[in-house]
Amino acid sequence: MVYRNGKNMENFCKVGKLEEKIVNNVSRYDVCRGEKSIEKLRYDLTLIYPERFGEELPRTAGHYHTKGQCELFEVISGKKALFFIQRYENNPQIIKETYLIEAGEKEKVIILPNFSITSINPEKNKELLLSNWINIDVKNEYEYFKNLGGCYLIKEINNSIEFEKNKNYEKIPELILLKPKKFPAELKNLDFLNNPGKYKKFLTIKNCYRKI
Repeated sequence: MVYRNGKNMENFCKVGKLEEKIVNNVSRYDVCRGEKSIEKLRYDLTLIYPERFGEELPRTAGHYHTKGQCELFEVISGKKALFFIQRYENNPQIIKETYLIEAGEKEKVIILPNFSITSINPEKNKELLLSNWINIDVKNEYEYFKNLGGCYLIKEINNSIEFEKNKNYEKIPELILLKPKKFPAELKNLDFLNNPGKYKKFLTIKNCYRKI
């Protein structure tokens, strides 16, 4: 197995389903779904290429989970990854909270209930490899992001990362920058991915992250 650019892909997508993705005028990436599984959980891999087609940083197609479930990411290979998340209540054009999470290699990132997820590769010359655990029954909703985009566009202009508010939204709060805290011991069995309601006191921004 090789990357689309020809590099060795020895540890990528040995048994899973390979999907080649393109975000128009932004980026390209590969997803390996179902590389392994345990009980009701599926383990996927995502490889985001560094090529840039414009000012926006290379990213995945953002999505929500249809029933607001959690997801657990880990940075497998790459100096730094960014995870853009946002949450609405009734109107998807009125955002209640939005964050940009910065994570380094081997760090874990919990996508909390009812938040969207967009993974971003800020590196110019290196692929970003991520893994994620998720319940096998979770369905992704891409239409909101396809029609609206994220409430912030994450761009690099003159070697500086900038955050541009998206005019497709009616209300956008301040974007808060976060780093992951130590992964809670109470969540290490991954049961929170199947039963998030049992772990509400742990699944909060305050418990999982610190401000930069």
